Amino acid sequence: MATSSRDLLLWGAGIGATAFVGYALYFDYRRTHAPDYKDSIRQKRKAAASRQRDEPFNLPNMGDAAAVQNFFLQEIQIGEELIAQGLEDEGIKHLCNAVVLCGQPDHLINIFRQTMAEHFDRIVAELPHAQARVQAAVIAQRGGIRAESEERGAIVDADDLE
Repeated sequence: MATSSRDLLLWGAGIGATAFVGYALYFDYRRTHAPDYKDSIRQKRKAAASRQRDEPFNLPNMGDAAAVQNFFLQEIQIGEELIAQGLEDEGIKHLCNAVVLCGQPDHLINIFRQTMAEHFDRIVAELPHAQARVQAAVIAQRGGIRAESEERGAIVDADDLE
């Protein structure tokens, strides 16, 4: 039986693919059975979680009321969409950013208490972290000078909340 070049090529490709899969399995086995594998995974997850929590975001120019209002409305919309998609942690983070930037946070919190009762406790628990993120972003935006009037947030009309 004569072996054609096509058959040899197929055999070579099959052997190469088998060798590659074997190497990948061997490497994965060695990696997952290393003594410090679980510890390194835990450290990476913890670092990623803290990095995500402390991740700065781009605030609009706090002197431009229209830009702050648009950012506020955008944060509420993004937060509601993420919660509807099942990404509750990210959605709550955006809603908390909106509360911190709101000129009347008590009114907005009451709206969230009525409309998002199942997420309300998590929103309230996340508020201090959101306030710290916004303050850090304002300080970075101002070049390290903290404006006392902006600690509470920018002014947003109550009519825009509904």
